Amino acid sequence: MQSSFAGCYLLRSKNPSYREACYVGFTVNPTRRLRQHNGDRSGGAYKTHAKRPWEMTIVVYGFPTRKQALKFEWCWQHPTQSTRLKEIHWHEVFQQTGGPTKYKSHIRILKEMLNIPPWNRLDLLICVTCPDVLDLLNTEPKIDPHHTVKLGRLEDIPIETQLIPTPSEKNHPTCLICHNDHESIGEKLNWIVCPFCSTFFHLRCLARRFIEKTSNSTSTLIPTEGTCPTCNEKLLWRNVVELRNQISDKDSLLHLANDK
Repeated sequence: MQSSFAGCYLLRSKNPSYREACYVGFTVNPTRRLRQHNGDRSGGAYKTHAKRPWEMTIVVYGFPTRKQALKFEWCWQHPTQSTRLKEIHWHEVFQQTGGPTKYKSHIRILKEMLNIPPWNRLDLLICVTCPDVLDLLNTEPKIDPHHTVKLGRLEDIPIETQLIPTPSEKNHPTCLICHNDHESIGEKLNWIVCPFCSTFFHLRCLARRFIEKTSNSTSTLIPTEGTCPTCNEKLLWRNVVELRNQISDKDSLLHLANDK
C-alpha cells in the first residue's frame, strides 16, 4: 500500500547568491522531495536546479483529500489569479514584502490563505523547520488559531496515513488507456495513479495522452498538464511524476520482502 499523505511546501535557497529565492510545491513525501530538489535523487523541478542547495522551511498538511492539497498549492503559487484571494490588495502586500517572487511574500500569501474559507475551517498542520521562519509566521497578520503551527523536522511528519494500493498489491491492474497490464507490456513500464480517483495508468500512456491534447503536440516532448481520462480532474505532470516515484519505491520494497 502507499500513503495518501498530501502536503504543500515552501523551499528557500541556501545559496548566498539567491537568498530570497523560493519555490512552492506539492508532495507526498517531504523528505524525499527535498532530496530530489537538491539533486540527491532524480525528479526535482527544473526551475530549482540552478539555485541549490534548498531547505524545506514549511510543510502544510492535514488536507482531507489530495485534491484540496493540490488546489491549495495552486492558490499559493498564483495568489493574484485565485478567486478566493481576490479581496486582498496584493499590490500593497508586495510593496511591503519586496515583490511577488520573494520568500517573505510567500510567507504572507500563506498566512492570508490560512485565514480565509475554506482553509480556515480545515484545522491544518504547519511544520516549520527553521526558527526564523517561525518568527515570521508569528508576526501580523496572525494565523487562525484553528491551525497548529510548530517547529519540527521533516522526518517527524507522519506520511503513513490513509492507504491506496500499489500495482503489485492491486494484482496487476490494467491501464485504462492501452488496456494492457504490466505483465503483458513489460516489467519496466512505470505506473502512475490519479490522486483523485486512484485509477492506474502507464506513465508512457498518460504522457502520450496529455501531449495529444495540447495545441502544439508535434513539438511537445514532455507534457506540463492534462486531465485524468477517468475523472477529468486537472493533473500537473510534475505531481504525476512525484506519485510515480512513491509507487516505484513502495513496490521495490514489496519485491525485496517477497524475495526473502
